Amino acid sequence: MDAPALFSWLAECRQSLDRFMEPLFADSWPASFVEPVRYPLFGGGKRVRPALTIAAYQAVADDPSDEAALPYVNIFAARADDADNEVLLQLVEIFQSNQEVLDGLQEVAGGTAVFATTPAADLQASLVEVEESLQAQG
Repeated sequence: MDAPALFSWLAECRQSLDRFMEPLFADSWPASFVEPVRYPLFGGGKRVRPALTIAAYQAVADDPSDEAALPYVNIFAARADDADNEVLLQLVEIFQSNQEVLDGLQEVAGGTAVFATTPAADLQASLVEVEESLQAQG
C-alpha cells in the first residue's frame, strides 16, 4: 500500500470510528462534562491504535469463499459405517435446509454465521492438507 492509499484508508477508519463514538455522547453526558471526555478520544492521533486493530482484523477476517477457511468450518461427522445412515442424512438435510433451524443458528452466532454445503471429499482433502502441514512443522 502506497502512502496516499494508506492516508485514505486511515481517513476512512477515522470517519468510521467517529460515527461509532459520536452517538455515545448524544444526550448522555452533562454539557460541562462532554468536552473533557471527548478530548482524549477525539484528539489528533487518537485513532491510530483502533485503526491498527481494524487492520489486524481485516488481515485475518473470515472469508468463507477463501479455501484457507475450509479447515475452520463446523461439520457433521459420522463414522464410516454410518455414512449412509438415513436418520443422520435426514438430520443433515434439516440442518441445511430448514429455515427455522438456520434462523436459530444465525441468532446464536450473533448474525455472523455463514452457511456452506461443502462436499465431503473437499473437507477430507482439506484435512489431509492440514495434517501434512502440521507434520511438516514437527
